[in-house]
Amino acid sequence: MSIVRNLFAHYRAHHDMDRPLLEWAGAFGMVALSWLYLLRFTGVMPPLYDDLHLRVVGMALCLPLALRRRWPKEYQRYFFAYSYVTCVYCVPFLLSFTMLKNNGGTPSVVNMVICAFLVILAADWRNAIIMLLSGYAISLAAFRLIHPDASIPSESVMTAAATVLVVVAGALATLGQKRAEAARLQQLYSSMAGSVAHEVRNHLTQLRYVMNAIQRGLPIATFGQFSAEQSALVDELIRETARGQKAISRGLQSISITLQQLKPKGFDVTAFKRLSAAECVNKAVEEFAYPDSSDRDKVHVIINNDFAFKGEETILVMVLFNLLKNAIYYFPMYAQASLTIIIDCKATGSIVVRDTGPGIPENTLRHLFGDFATAGKPDGMGLGLAFCRRAMRAFGGDISCKSVMGEFTQFTMTLPVVPASEILADEQEVMARARELLAGRKVLVVDDDALVRRNTGGKLAAMGCSFGEACDGAHALDMLNRSHYDLMLMDINMPVFDGYETARRIRRGAVPGRADIVIIGHSTWQPALASGRSLRAGMNGFLAKPCTPLQMAKVVVEVLEKSGPLEGAVSVPALAGKTVLLADDSAVNRAIVKSYLMVLGMQVIEAGHGAEVIKALKAGARPDAILMDMNMPGMDGAQTTRALRKMPAPVNKTVVIAITGHTSQEHREAAHDAGMNGFLAKPVDVPMLRGELNRLLGGAQGEVRAQAQQVMQVPSPESDDAVPALDVGRIGNIERLGAVNMLPQFLLELDRQVERLKECVEELDVPGLRASLHSLVGLSGEVGAQALYQATSRVYRGMCDGQWPASSDWMAQLMEVVAQTKTAVAEYRQAQPMPTQAGAS
Repeated sequence: MSIVRNLFAHYRAHHDMDRPLLEWAGAFGMVALSWLYLLRFTGVMPPLYDDLHLRVVGMALCLPLALRRRWPKEYQRYFFAYSYVTCVYCVPFLLSFTMLKNNGGTPSVVNMVICAFLVILAADWRNAIIMLLSGYAISLAAFRLIHPDASIPSESVMTAAATVLVVVAGALATLGQKRAEAARLQQLYSSMAGSVAHEVRNHLTQLRYVMNAIQRGLPIATFGQFSAEQSALVDELIRETARGQKAISRGLQSISITLQQLKPKGFDVTAFKRLSAAECVNKAVEEFAYPDSSDRDKVHVIINNDFAFKGEETILVMVLFNLLKNAIYYFPMYAQASLTIIIDCKATGSIVVRDTGPGIPENTLRHLFGDFATAGKPDGMGLGLAFCRRAMRAFGGDISCKSVMGEFTQFTMTLPVVPASEILADEQEVMARARELLAGRKVLVVDDDALVRRNTGGKLAAMGCSFGEACDGAHALDMLNRSHYDLMLMDINMPVFDGYETARRIRRGAVPGRADIVIIGHSTWQPALASGRSLRAGMNGFLAKPCTPLQMAKVVVEVLEKSGPLEGAVSVPALAGKTVLLADDSAVNRAIVKSYLMVLGMQVIEAGHGAEVIKALKAGARPDAILMDMNMPGMDGAQTTRALRKMPAPVNKTVVIAITGHTSQEHREAAHDAGMNGFLAKPVDVPMLRGELNRLLGGAQGEVRAQAQQVMQVPSPESDDAVPALDVGRIGNIERLGAVNMLPQFLLELDRQVERLKECVEELDVPGLRASLHSLVGLSGEVGAQALYQATSRVYRGMCDGQWPASSDWMAQLMEVVAQTKTAVAEYRQAQPMPTQAGAS
């Protein structure tokens, strides 16, 4: 039956778009059967077997085909089955039976050939072969029944075989042609889709920029600033802009996914990850753009048994969006219509989307998931449900539909369930990672509800950390001033200072040395609304209430791992209060490294060159450590260290750590020979700085591991991969640490170094050129100008090896990168929110 249904579906598809082919075939059959019979009375054709009774039956069968438009509605669903029987009778059966009765002959052979072409017109190649073979078989059986002893004319056998071969050959040729045409169309569609996607992406990107600007212009906190009515209006604007931003992001993702479908490989299954069916469904229902706000009240989600599956969240959300859109389209016409989504898990996982709309006709259901098939909507393109089936099958599942006219339509998505053992292993891995990150840490839980504080603290304690409590924002600031904390989990709605205002005050430096502390918002507000506002206020992430320990662990792990160079970048008791003398001829580099040292709770003395270091030491400065740039004007780092080692005790025992953009073993040995105790590669980040200081100043055990991870956070100079002009994550981290004027200073210093570089090139001053390149390497690396760092590092390494750049246009190429860097800095600064007045909420 499955084979029969499949064949019949192909037959129906052959007559799609409501083509009148079968109606014209019925009219032609009536005329041809009667006219060809009358020809024998003209003497043109020889006397033949009198098949009038068979022709009358054929004409009677053809008449309803011609009158298809007059069929009663309740009988329309039988039309294609009737036409199939009529075609088999009137063409292969009638003509081949007549040939057998006439014992062959040229006219009969001609009729048989015509028969093959008529069948090819009436059906697809699969059904054409079935029609011919079944018609020939029935005619042969009927002939044998009437004439059991008669011989079968050889012409009949040969002609029948030839007609079947003609159909098969034609089918193969057509199939090859269709494949070639499909490939050509796919290439054409890919090109067109790429062009359309490019334009749409540009507009969406511009729209996202506008939405971001609108959101930046809205206040983060409204409590106490406005009346209740105004606060509600601002909250609504914030909510809608957040929804708009999410919709734009989904749109950009859907463009990428749609374009991916035009590629031969389709979906990238290697990117699939474990997802919760309930979470995906809830996300789709909440993020869907309802035409009317009242439509949301008609959509219900029932979770009988949640389950996990492997897939891509955006793809499943797009599938659900398609089904939601199709159902809600009919809500205005059916006032009592509703939609229910049921999540269940038995043998397989299932997501059932059932609406009580108008239903789908049975003849439409058969090809509903085909390309360009629609359920009758005037604006439907027939692409959505085809995409849904491809998506579900890519997930290893499927989608089906059943419907009863006037009652309901139900789509059922089945998905393979991830085994419980695999889920347990993943959950244990997340919890283990959370315990690893939080072991020995101290977390400040800020919430005005004492019970919530205790429950939250209990979940954190299970991850191996201790916790303190604060009842509001002001109390939290006081706690941070009096004690060390590594992480904050903070409620949003609180008295005195709410969570947003508290985070903003911390980022502005209200608690010295704690401006970079990791803050996670924790609230009952909708994540789509609160998460964006939390990030604007300076928080690192958002965790919705209520949550399970696993959900908390996932967010904590995600936030801490995303913190990059700032991960674990907190003040260390072993370093807090100690003094560092920071020597570097670049004011920008000093500002960045100084912000890192202040994060560690250290005091900083600055020096612009080696002579200033010696002068400060002779004047009585007694730093615990000196961070010494290796390449400075006048006395460089090595010369300064040698001079220091000749000074009286205890100054000559001061710990000196080299900082340089050249990391070769030769330079490490040169630093060691000069009397330096440690070595840091530019660009410096907090973990490696903390690790080296702890190692040399007697910090906590385990910090040596950070020193072993001195890996620069920029691409290797040998890499040929294209890199962004700026590492915006690094820049954002540095600015959050307090170096807010870093970029303007960087641009001024960049111009100064470029002019110096040009002068050295004109004068063929190799030592000067090497020094200038060294400064550019350190400057670009510390700031996060990745492309400039990569370009200058390549030239600098060659110069250190005594090689003048081989390329004649190396200077022009370098200036092009400088220009790109300046443009990127300008765009970055323009995209940042305007600074607010101190004390504004």
